[in-house]
Parts: sequence; structure tokens; C-alpha cells
Amino acid sequence: MQFTKQNAALHEQSIQLEWMLQNAEKKWYQEGKQPGEQEYVFPTGEAVVVSTITGPGTSRVMISAELEGGERRSHSFSYESAQESFESIYK
Repeated sequence: MQFTKQNAALHEQSIQLEWMLQNAEKKWYQEGKQPGEQEYVFPTGEAVVVSTITGPGTSRVMISAELEGGERRSHSFSYESAQESFESIYK
């Protein structure tokens, strides 16, 4: 299969969205994992982290990234199950 300019542009968008998701998650973690909504602005778009407490010691986290052109990607996870891996990654 030939790698066209359109495929290259879609691949670049995918990389930018993943980068924003990962960096928003990292910033949210480093800023103390606050419940509620935090917005992070990046050179190519913005990401929003929404953390909702679901029970004692557990939260549901949704991260959404949007490029300036309107392309979007989201990621969600339970904080309780991800806590150990976060601590090892971001220390």
C-alpha cells in the first residue's frame, strides 16, 4: 500500500492527538490529580481532563484532546486501577 499525502496527514494528526492526551494526563497527575475539570492548551490544540469521584478512593478520568482543525480523540480510565503505574512513570 502506498503512503499518500492524505495518509501522512492523518498519521500526523493521530500523533499530535496522542501527544496532547499523554501530556494532559501527565500535567494533571503532576498538579495533584484534582477532581473536576482542568484545561491544558498546547501549540496545536487543547486538552481537557475531567475527573469524577466514583467512590472512596476511586475516580473516573476522561481526557479529550482537540486539534485546531477540529479532530478529536478521547481516553478514559479508572484512577484507582492506574495509580500504581502513574506513580512509577511520573516520579
